[in-house]
Amino acid sequence: MNGYKTKSPPSEIIGAKVRKLLRVDRPSPFLVQWGRGSEKKTESFKTSEERDQRYEEIRQDIFRGREDRVFSDAELTEYAAFKNAVGDANWIDVVSGWREYMGKTGRLTSKRTVSEAAEDYLKEAESLLRDGKLARDTFRQKRHKITHFAEKFGAKRMVDVTADEITGWILSLGSSNPRTFNSVLKHVRAFYNQNKKHVPVSPADEIKLKDDSIDEVGILTPQETAKLFGFALKNKPDAIGRLALEAFAGLRFGSADKLSKEDINFKERGIMLPKHKVKTRRRFYLDDLPDNLWDWVDLSTDACWQMEKNDWMHMKSRLFAGAAVPHPRNCLRHSFCTYHVSAYKNPGRTATILCHQNQTQLWGHYHGIASQAAGLTYFSIKPENVEQIAAG
Repeated sequence: MNGYKTKSPPSEIIGAKVRKLLRVDRPSPFLVQWGRGSEKKTESFKTSEERDQRYEEIRQDIFRGREDRVFSDAELTEYAAFKNAVGDANWIDVVSGWREYMGKTGRLTSKRTVSEAAEDYLKEAESLLRDGKLARDTFRQKRHKITHFAEKFGAKRMVDVTADEITGWILSLGSSNPRTFNSVLKHVRAFYNQNKKHVPVSPADEIKLKDDSIDEVGILTPQETAKLFGFALKNKPDAIGRLALEAFAGLRFGSADKLSKEDINFKERGIMLPKHKVKTRRRFYLDDLPDNLWDWVDLSTDACWQMEKNDWMHMKSRLFAGAAVPHPRNCLRHSFCTYHVSAYKNPGRTATILCHQNQTQLWGHYHGIASQAAGLTYFSIKPENVEQIAAG
């Protein structure tokens, strides 16, 4: 080598494996990790370019260290077992046949980690967003879910992540609700589908989507609703306005908590839902709302509209507990839907108020759950008779 001697690599480099990682929760999110067992070492960088440069340096060190490789007794024993199994067969033929078998059975030995794949996946999503080929909301969902997925499984090879592990992770996010579970699973499936050359059989495809149809709607009775409003009127008057918007206008919690006083047209009895405050992401003016809504909204205080989201969420929970009224998920919106369909028998009108595009589906979910008399009682609940209805 003309007198040139390569620098001897550190002991933790020799025979080591090196991989790239992504940790989005760190100030320097781009990582390189190498080593074996307890001797693993990690370095972090602010940019992927710095990380990639260091990655190549370590790979070169590993390559140079092979000429000084010292095999352990366990590795020598394993090699002897391999030679005994293949006999006189050329190792190239053995590996070739093994790769063919792995391909036919849908198994692969790709070393691509979840972290590496997630980084490329999100880069491509950003490119599609810039080109106008991906909606911003869709991009945000992809980034949110796949970033969390990489935080959980980043160091693992994609082929090593199992269906049970993915299911457990989704449930650990608090995603037992069928619709939420399915939403997360669909994003993981899309992520794996983009990496089919590394994982021909996706573990996410082994997981079944949950039944997200509404089998039983959790609603309050008119008497329970009156108890809730009676308790709020006496003990938490600042809650009256937002509570009425959910119960008697059918607003989602995510809309009622964001609405400001300026969004309400008290004179003409209407509500303007700004596009950034509703699920449909478009401005929507609501009118033809039940009369009793305005009896309650007119009592609302300025403090009601100044509450932050968390303040309203905690106050609402305390209202249900204080009134000793059951609190099924989304029960106020479900109650509005149920009683409005029952009282007025006009699914188109109900769907318009709810910003719901499918009145047939709405009718199928909510028709027949309550009587028309119960619906009319529900929308007759006012401050002057709330105690009477609460008493039955």
